Amino acid sequence: MIDDLEHDLLACVTLAQTTEPNALRVLECILEAHLADVEGSRGVSFIIVAGAMSFKGIGLSDRIREMLDGYLESIKEVMRRGVGEGEFHETLNVDAAAFTFLGMIQSTATIWALNGYSWSLDQWRNQILEIYKKGVAAPQQVPA
Repeated sequence: MIDDLEHDLLACVTLAQTTEPNALRVLECILEAHLADVEGSRGVSFIIVAGAMSFKGIGLSDRIREMLDGYLESIKEVMRRGVGEGEFHETLNVDAAAFTFLGMIQSTATIWALNGYSWSLDQWRNQILEIYKKGVAAPQQVPA
């Protein structure tokens, strides 16, 4: 199951990287896909990630860490792309930005599950994305 989750997470990032015109749009597509997956599976994938932390003795937490390291590296690539494109702040800490992106998805899935799946994740997607984009996006230059 962890291998499938890893494949799905990385495939989502790869697809967005190859089909979207800029890094901000890549992040938007990744967020949309992840939240749709969370809603469709009732958050199972991200709940497994959170729950696996307690299984240190059987090696499951090590496998989850490896999976998340690979995922975070993929998100960092998106962040570096955004810096290179001038879409993101040139001084953006890509490590912190990637951790925040993952945390934003993980915490949304967890809170949603703990609240009994009682509201639509779709209503939050745009608000979450806008808050995140305001933090990473470079200021837009207004033509004179």
